[in-house]
Amino acid sequence: MSKISSHKHSVHQLLSKLRLPAILLVILFLSDLLFDIKERDKPEHIAIELVIYLTLAYMMLIGYRFYKLDKKALETARKDIDATQHKLASAEHKNQRLQDGINANMQTVFVDWKLTPAESAVAALILKGFSLAEIADFRGTSERTTRDQAASIYRKAKVKNRIELTAYFVEDLL
Repeated sequence: MSKISSHKHSVHQLLSKLRLPAILLVILFLSDLLFDIKERDKPEHIAIELVIYLTLAYMMLIGYRFYKLDKKALETARKDIDATQHKLASAEHKNQRLQDGINANMQTVFVDWKLTPAESAVAALILKGFSLAEIADFRGTSERTTRDQAASIYRKAKVKNRIELTAYFVEDLL
């Protein structure tokens, strides 16, 4: 359950717990007022009780208005979250299209360089910043094999090292 839904549920539970006491308060007020009138209590006593009950009713009204404000704030927050999620989804979609374009460009360059499928995989991992030891581990090969493949990639790409290989692709992005 989201925080907003949980909060809304908590506020709703609180208000539902206040209904019975509010109804009971009204019944007690009316009963007390009727008894006071029948017994012909002093008007000052009735006036004081009336002020007390009106003050309680006013406090309940304020509480209800806070609930309405809280509900409005929750709705605003929900709309903001929805808008942010929409923007995020749009940005993720745009990012995915860019990644797909970069990957397609890399594969085209790898073909132009006549890299083998294994060399292409190693080159992609080098460009992602993995060490040769990590690449060997990922691919289940020896580090020596991976080092030989990297050397072959650098030779075919006519670059000296991973920095120049990375720069070759980054330069196109800038």
